[in-house]
Amino acid sequence: MIESVPNKPNMVKVTCDGGCGRSVVLRRKKMVKGLEYYVCNSKKNDISCEKKLPAVGYGNVRYVIPEAAANFTGCKDFKLDDVDKLALKQGVNGLNGMIADNLETGIAVALNDGKFLRKRDVKLEYYPDMELYIAHTEYNESNMAYIMPIVSE
Repeated sequence: MIESVPNKPNMVKVTCDGGCGRSVVLRRKKMVKGLEYYVCNSKKNDISCEKKLPAVGYGNVRYVIPEAAANFTGCKDFKLDDVDKLALKQGVNGLNGMIADNLETGIAVALNDGKFLRKRDVKLEYYPDMELYIAHTEYNESNMAYIMPIVSE
C-alpha cells in the first residue's frame, strides 16, 4: 500500500503487502510506479512476505522488480504475450529436465514423456532490470527454479 506523507508532498510511505506491517518512507521519484504489490521479503513466522501474495493467475506472468521502493520488491501481473508464452514453454521444459535429471530411474520419464509439469503449475517471473525470466515450481515438496534469458522465436 502506498500513502502520501503529511506535510511532505514529495515523500511516500510504502507498506509491505505481505502483511508483516513493515514500511519504508522514500521520495516519490525514487520508486517504480504502477506496480500492484510491494513486499519487503522479511520472514515473519518463517513465511516469506512474497509467499503471501495472491497466486499468479493462469495466463498471466508476474513482472518482478527488485528494489522498486527502497529495499522492497515490486510486482505486477500481466497477460502473457508471445515472448512470455515462449519463455513459459522454455521454463516448463527446463524444469522438467531438472526433475528428470534428479530421478533415480528413467521409468517415469518414459511413461510421462518428460511432461511432469503443467503450465499452471509454473510461476513465471520476469526481471526487467536483469533481462531474464525465472520459472519456479514446487515438485515433491522441493522448490525448483529455472533461469533463462529473454528469448524470441
